[in-house]
Amino acid sequence: YSGTDVSSKQIYIFKILEGMSPIEQKKFQEIDNILYTDNDCYLTTSYIVMVGIAEHAMEGVANVTELVLDNNIRYICDKAFNNSSLLKSVTLPANSEIGRMAFANGKDLESVSLGGLSVISTQAFYNTNIKNIDIPNSVIEVGDGAFANCSNLQTVNFTGATNNSVTIKAGAFADCPALVSVDFGEAKVEKIGDCAFALNDQALRVLDHMEDFNFPRFI
Repeated sequence: YSGTDVSSKQIYIFKILEGMSPIEQKKFQEIDNILYTDNDCYLTTSYIVMVGIAEHAMEGVANVTELVLDNNIRYICDKAFNNSSLLKSVTLPANSEIGRMAFANGKDLESVSLGGLSVISTQAFYNTNIKNIDIPNSVIEVGDGAFANCSNLQTVNFTGATNNSVTIKAGAFADCPALVSVDFGEAKVEKIGDCAFALNDQALRVLDHMEDFNFPRFI
């Protein structure tokens, strides 16, 4: 089921809750008593739970500063929050999936908690203002250009990624001139792709701050 929240006019993906008892319905209604409209513009008060955020759904939104997603959210599609200004922090739920450029070009985005994410997709956080990133145990792949062009990124920490073999794809952290420290600790790294930590522009090389690159013990 897909529809539009009439209060915000943003497109979401919903899943109708089935097999819910009247008592459960009443309890859920008290929590989320909101009117929705379906694709044919008919209003409904069906009991639903949001399981994803569609492509371009909040692209360019400029009035949200903090995003904390419920564990029911499984999918954040391509460019869902691309170019969303004022968004400063994002907390992702466990077992979620994010699409290409999901949070790209968010120039105010400073803090991200990756939750139980397994794949950080291509350019997912490209050109954001993230300062530090901790790669959790769940991650098996950091996609092409995932954190590229993050001009204020200072530290990258893989020390929590010890359960799975991690692949770091091409240009994953490219053109991040403020990067001071990369720590792999005991992380198991399958592969580090081409130009993963490169500074590709001569002007950026002048700004290079790298002091400590702790190579992975297992690669």
